[in-house]
Amino acid sequence: MKPLGSSFVLSILLILPAWLLLSSCNDTSASRHEGVPAHWPKQINFAYTPSSEDPVASETRWKERVKYMSDYLGIPVKLFETSSYGPTIEAMKSGKVDISTISSFSFMIAAEKAGVEPIICTGKRNEDGTVSVGNVRTIIAVPANSPYNTMEDLINDSANVIFAFSDAASTTGHLIPRSGLIDMGIDPEEDFERVVYTQSNLNTMMTVVAGKVDAGGFQESYFGRNVMRGRVSWDQIKILWKSKPYLRPPVMVRGDLPRDLKEAIRNSYLDMEERAPELYASRVERYKIYYGLDMAYVPVYDYMWDGMREMAARLKNMKLIEGRTGITDWDEEDRAEYIRNLETPRKPDPILLFE
Repeated sequence: MKPLGSSFVLSILLILPAWLLLSSCNDTSASRHEGVPAHWPKQINFAYTPSSEDPVASETRWKERVKYMSDYLGIPVKLFETSSYGPTIEAMKSGKVDISTISSFSFMIAAEKAGVEPIICTGKRNEDGTVSVGNVRTIIAVPANSPYNTMEDLINDSANVIFAFSDAASTTGHLIPRSGLIDMGIDPEEDFERVVYTQSNLNTMMTVVAGKVDAGGFQESYFGRNVMRGRVSWDQIKILWKSKPYLRPPVMVRGDLPRDLKEAIRNSYLDMEERAPELYASRVERYKIYYGLDMAYVPVYDYMWDGMREMAARLKNMKLIEGRTGITDWDEEDRAEYIRNLETPRKPDPILLFE
C-alpha cells in the first residue's frame, strides 16, 4: 500500500481546532502603554514551534524576544506553542494567532489559506554593508555504509529505496528535496519502495545516520551544527545532492492587522540592534554558531517567494498551494508611498542579493 499523500496529511492538520493544539507558554503581565493607537488590538498572540533539538532553551529564547516585542509595541504579546505547522496556519486563519515564524513552504500555504504576509527574515551581513538573502540549502544524504555513492546509483535502484522527508509542509525537509527528485526524473511515491514522513529535519537526519532509511532530505545546517555539538560526525553520512540556496523562513503576520501595526512589528526587528543590543547579540552569536555567517534582519515581501511558489505548484499531486503570486503584498509604489509618509521614515531597505 502506498503511503498517504502529503496533501492528505496536511489537510488533517488544518481541520483540527487551533484551541485544542495551542498551549500558553507565558502569562505576560505587560499592559497597554499610553500613546498606543486606539485601533490596535489589546493583545497580540505569537505562535512558535519549539526546536526539536533543544526545546527548553528554545522556549526561553522565545520568551525573551516576545518580552522585547511587547515593550517595543506597547501592548502585551503572548507566546503560544504549537505542535506543528498545520495548527499554526489554522490558528492564524481563525484569528487566534497574529504572528508566527514557520517554514517558507508553510508560509506560502498560509498566504493562500489564511491571508498572511511576510515581514522579516534573517540574512547574511556582508563585509561591504549589503545583506544577502537566500543562503539555506537542502541535502539528500545516505548512511555512510550505503552502497549508493551518487544520485545516479540511488535512482537506478529506486525500487528498493525507502526515502525520508520531514514534515509535509516543510521547505527544507520536503518541498526542496521533492522538487530536486522530480527534476531528476523521480516520482517519490511511484518510484521508491516507500516514502516516510519523520515530522522534523532532526528526525530525518538521525534516521539516515542510524540506517533506518536508505536516504533522506534535510537542511544542511542541521547536520553541521549537530557535528559541532558532538552528536554526529560527517563520516556518518554521504551527501549525494545539494540544492541551490533559497530564502530562510519568514516571520509572518495576519494580513488583516492594521498596516501601521504590521510595520511596527517589522521595525521591532530592524531596531533590535539599537534598542536591545544584548538580545540582538545573542541572536547573532547563535546564527554564527548554526550557520557560520554574520546575521542581519532583512525586510521581506510576498513577491520574493514567487519562484518557490512556481516550484511547489508544478509538483505532481502536490495541491497544497495553487501558485498564486503577490496575493497579500502591496506593490512597490504603494509600499514606497507609505514609507515616505511615516512620521519617522525608515532607512531604505538593504540591498537584497541572492547568493
